[in-house]
Amino acid sequence: MNKVHGGATLPDGQFLADEPTMAAKEALAVGQKRSIAQAAADLIRAEDFIYIDAGTTTLAMVRALSGPALEAHYVTNGIAHARLLAQKGCRVFVPGGLLRPQTEAIIGAAAMAALQQLLDTHPQVLREPEEPIVRVKEQADSAIVLLARFWCANADYWNLQYDLLQQVKLTFDDKGISIPFPQMDVHVK
Repeated sequence: MNKVHGGATLPDGQFLADEPTMAAKEALAVGQKRSIAQAAADLIRAEDFIYIDAGTTTLAMVRALSGPALEAHYVTNGIAHARLLAQKGCRVFVPGGLLRPQTEAIIGAAAMAALQQLLDTHPQVLREPEEPIVRVKEQADSAIVLLARFWCANADYWNLQYDLLQQVKLTFDDKGISIPFPQMDVHVK
């Protein structure tokens, strides 16, 4: 095996670093996805509160939902997932944010709001000459890069920078916002 970023390949295997679309992913390992999806769907009870991440296996699970599982409450960042859950009559919550076309996932709103609140309340962040702002800077391969722009006294710069990094981590943890490890699908031929 050869270790690569995000996984491993066989010695003579081909490594694909691009992220396929949802449609392309749905055509891969269909039987295995259906088996996993049905096993997962069978575990859901009416009183459950379930978070479903965007993905093709989880979409197959939504398709497999029936009976008491349709009475559970669902939260998803997947557009196709939310649509199908709603069509099945399920109670579904969708977080706001940026829609990522490749994965059809909504991302970013909670993290942006938490970061903005942190900047707005930190005593060393100045309100002039401009109010602090948080924006989406870039949609990278495995990340949404956020930009935080703010003003501070020159003497406070380094302490504030490190304090904000620590406070962002603590705030995200407190609000249940996870920072996933880089992920990619590896296809071995």
